[in-house]
Amino acid sequence: MGSKCIIKNRPSMKEASKRSRDSAPIIYENLTVPTFLKEIAQNKKYFIRTYGCQANVRDEETMAGILEFAGFTKTTSEETADLIIINTCAVRENAEEKVYGEIGTLKKLKENNIRQLNEQREFRNDWEKTIRGFKDRLDDADAFKYDQEYYQQIYVNACNVVGISCTDNMRNLSDNGYNDFDVVIIDEVSKSSFLDLLIPILYGKTVILVGDHRQLPPM
Repeated sequence: MGSKCIIKNRPSMKEASKRSRDSAPIIYENLTVPTFLKEIAQNKKYFIRTYGCQANVRDEETMAGILEFAGFTKTTSEETADLIIINTCAVRENAEEKVYGEIGTLKKLKENNIRQLNEQREFRNDWEKTIRGFKDRLDDADAFKYDQEYYQQIYVNACNVVGISCTDNMRNLSDNGYNDFDVVIIDEVSKSSFLDLLIPILYGKTVILVGDHRQLPPM
């Protein structure tokens, strides 16, 4: 007498077809990132190269989630990455062999980066403290508010080139005596409504509309 197979729960193709094709969400559950790693990750980019099977791809997603939780930003280029991870399989020999070739390429990239750092060392020593101080001031909300209130009036009174968006308050110009301009340049015309275009057109003696043939109105 042959054995019998009893199916209690058959998969539903109808339900499977309803599943989303969006990327799987990253769940940060019970994940603790050391403080030193968060400090290292500031303004840094990571790149992961995976060789192997779908299990290795899953490992890549896990590592990416941890790195992004720490503060790293993903990049698609090895040249722009501060951290490069080679993720491979210890079972498949072919995947392991590919890693050795990749390491040789990355070694040359590292040597080139070190050479560039040495060439720029004098410049960095001269300006790094100033630039970091400037960045810290930009991150300071109180300092930003003070600078905006103090320097905005000085800038508007002294400048001869003005960049202003269509969503800004035009009285910032008119209240300071800027009632007309020799040239007004309007970029991305297709993203502007008629009213957005009207005011800058009225302000300019010559108006330049920037856009391709699908954006510009017929002349």
